[in-house]
Amino acid sequence: MRQVLENEDSVQCLIDELPVGCMELDCDGRILRVNRACCRMQQMTSGELVGQTPWEFMALDEVERSQAAFHAVIASGTEPPPVFRTIYTAKGEVRVYQIHRGLMRDADGAITGMRLIYFDVTESKEAHDEAHQAKLWIESVLAAIDEAVLVTDALGFIRLMNPAAEKLTGWKAAELMGKSIQSGCPILKFTPSDPSQGRVRMGLDGPCRGTARLLNRNREEITVFITASPIFDPEQGYTSGVVQLWRAA
Repeated sequence: MRQVLENEDSVQCLIDELPVGCMELDCDGRILRVNRACCRMQQMTSGELVGQTPWEFMALDEVERSQAAFHAVIASGTEPPPVFRTIYTAKGEVRVYQIHRGLMRDADGAITGMRLIYFDVTESKEAHDEAHQAKLWIESVLAAIDEAVLVTDALGFIRLMNPAAEKLTGWKAAELMGKSIQSGCPILKFTPSDPSQGRVRMGLDGPCRGTARLLNRNREEITVFITASPIFDPEQGYTSGVVQLWRAA
C-alpha cells in the first residue's frame, strides 16, 4: 500500500510540474484532481475544482455536446482525438483551448476515467477568425464590383477572382485558383496606353494600363482593357502581388 501511495504522489508531482493545464475525471465526468497550471487557467483552487465537471466552465452552446462526447468515449473505449472548447474562467475571461484527451485504465485494463490536457490557442484562433472574416469581407467587396477583378501573387498565380471575372473569362474561380493567368487566359498581345511602359512587367513595376488580346475558356479571342496595380507590403518592403481590373473593350 505504501508503494502505491508513493507512486501516486510521484505521478501527482509530475502532473503538477506540467506547464499546461491537466485534469483527471472519473467515469461520470467528475474532476478527481488538477495540476497547478489548471488552477491558474481556471483561476480557482484545486479544492474548488475537484468534484465539479469540466463542462461547467464551457460556453453554453458547447455544454451538451461536450457531455455527450465524454460519455460516448467512455462507453466506446476508443482513444479520442483532440477537441476545441471555449472556456470561461471564474473571473469571466473567455479562452479557447485545444484539449487532448486520453482514457485512464486500471491494472486490469478497465476504464476508470479520462485525463485532459489543455493547450491555450486563444490568440491563434482569434488570428484565424480575423483572417477568415477579412477574406469574407474582401470577397463581398469583389462580388459587388461590376468590372472583372483578378488578384495574383508576385509570381502571377491567381489568388482571387470575382464573379465578373468568371463571366468575362468563362472560368470558375475554383478552376483557376493557384494557376497562372497565362495558363487559363493566355494573353496574346498587350499594348500599353503609355508606350514607355512597353517593357515593364504588368503591375509589378508600378501601375500599368493597356489593351490586351487574350483567349477565354472556349479559346475565343477577346479584347479587354486592363488596369494593373501592385500590392505593396509595407512591413516586408516588397510587392506581394498584383490587382488587375479587366473590362471588355
